[in-house]
Amino acid sequence: AEKKKINILLEKEDNLMIMSDTLSINRIVENLISNAMKFSPQGKNIYVKLFQQGDFYELAIIDEGPGIGLEDQKKLFQKYQRLSARPTAGESSTGLGLYLVKNMVEKIGGRISYSGEIGKGSQFKVQLPIEIKSTE
Repeated sequence: AEKKKINILLEKEDNLMIMSDTLSINRIVENLISNAMKFSPQGKNIYVKLFQQGDFYELAIIDEGPGIGLEDQKKLFQKYQRLSARPTAGESSTGLGLYLVKNMVEKIGGRISYSGEIGKGSQFKVQLPIEIKSTE
């Protein structure tokens, strides 16, 4: 983020505590933020928001990148699917990240979704149950 002069801004409710598999939660957040940085142009913002919504915690990673086209949206979360958008500073992409994130999210009882449009950025939203299943 520092290299690309990207600001990561956190907005969250006070006193939220997620009781879950720390490794999985860290990987989910790290991958989504990493993707946002990878596809965001220099000098943009990434917003990380965490709130309670009913029986779920909702984590949203929002970027100011190029967005994802409709054809590419059909490929999201599928194994080895590289999208037409390219990283903005030559970063590598295997096409596995979102597939792995989806599997981790579902393994702990959550769900993930995408919203956004070309030229207006992307938002990945993860909903995690307050009472999260163990991955063991």
